[in-house]
Amino acid sequence: MSQFKQLPAELQIQIFDYLHAADVKSARAVSRTFRNNATPALFRSIVACARYQALGAFQNVSLHSIYSGYVREIIFDGTLYDEHLAKDHRNYSRAEEASGKFQSGSFYAMRTRWKRYQELHKEQESMKEDGVLLQSCARGLENMQNISSIVYSPYQHTIPMEVKTLRDLLPRGALPGALTDNRTTDSDHPFRQLIGAVFLSNYTGIRQLTIEAPREGLPRTELSLNMFSFPDANDLNAGKHLFRNLVKLDISLSILNIPSQMIHTMTVVDPPERQLENLAKLLEAAQELRHLSFSILNWRYLDELMWGGGNIPEGRSIIDLIGLGATWPKLRSMELKGLYARERDLCELINRHKDTLRTLTFARTTLRAGLWIEVVNEVVFNASMITTFVLDRVDETHSGWNLTSANGALEGYEGRLIVTEGGEREFVRRSP
Repeated sequence: MSQFKQLPAELQIQIFDYLHAADVKSARAVSRTFRNNATPALFRSIVACARYQALGAFQNVSLHSIYSGYVREIIFDGTLYDEHLAKDHRNYSRAEEASGKFQSGSFYAMRTRWKRYQELHKEQESMKEDGVLLQSCARGLENMQNISSIVYSPYQHTIPMEVKTLRDLLPRGALPGALTDNRTTDSDHPFRQLIGAVFLSNYTGIRQLTIEAPREGLPRTELSLNMFSFPDANDLNAGKHLFRNLVKLDISLSILNIPSQMIHTMTVVDPPERQLENLAKLLEAAQELRHLSFSILNWRYLDELMWGGGNIPEGRSIIDLIGLGATWPKLRSMELKGLYARERDLCELINRHKDTLRTLTFARTTLRAGLWIEVVNEVVFNASMITTFVLDRVDETHSGWNLTSANGALEGYEGRLIVTEGGEREFVRRSP
């Protein structure tokens, strides 16, 4: 402890930043010096969402003369209350029983919980329309000028003042496999208002955007392709404004397994191909990008939607349609997961960035045409600036059939590039 006290304040502040909030709060009670140096870690991240209590806390921090300067990151809690549960107490009661996490009690107790859930759902829906979330986030960005990162989280982030209100309610979001209105983001999801607030306040300090990938077994509201429906011209302009200043982008995009017969009966602002086109425009605008991680979840459904539905124009690939046909002149690292592509598309992607790219990873990616060995050769022999190259669970599919071994196990490429001290480059393959 005595040695830690001797560290410069700047180092103490950085170390506290790695601790959990509970540990930071304990450290603040040790001494005045620890309180001063630990406090910035408590306010490094701030939660924004469509809930009045949490938004009130957001506003309080943004208006504080000292704490507002500590904030570096906005975490947007994207989880949603379910309209189906809020409409009818019987639906809510059945959901409680199905969860197995609630003790059986009186009808009155259940109905009291449901009424609270219903009110929170009303709050959520009204905040989509009344502009409170948009204006509060915009004013917050004007006051918190050190924010450089935005994180979309598909999980619940409950702030301390909400614990009592939410302690015995069903969680927001939905479990995997549930096709409900709160499983994924729709075109009017509140996260759009944070993006709009960045545009409205003309804030240019956001350098990193992270769309967190979902983890198994937890209720969540995943970011989906519907978020790229842009009914208004300003929606595209707001997105471009955010992406134009990004240095690091880490995005996990969900594609729901919606049967094809349902797609034609759904009312959507933009069809899937237009949504992909909008996404491509945003990625193309991100000319300052140095680090890109792009992952498609449930990728087979996108492949079926586009290739099976005949929605890909002749001569184009899914790589082009989702925006990976762009050139980022400063790109140094790229990680792509869950894609269907052609050998030539990936080789062209590598070739366009061979002078700047240092790290490249393909994971759970399928070639619809061509061979992975040709992609490997492109890196090994024609992209000498790339020193870290990894293939992780990739495979090949030709004319609708998969390359598999006799026992059905996937026979694909896995391995990494080895560069010797003498500069020799070799791709070392490992068994998948």
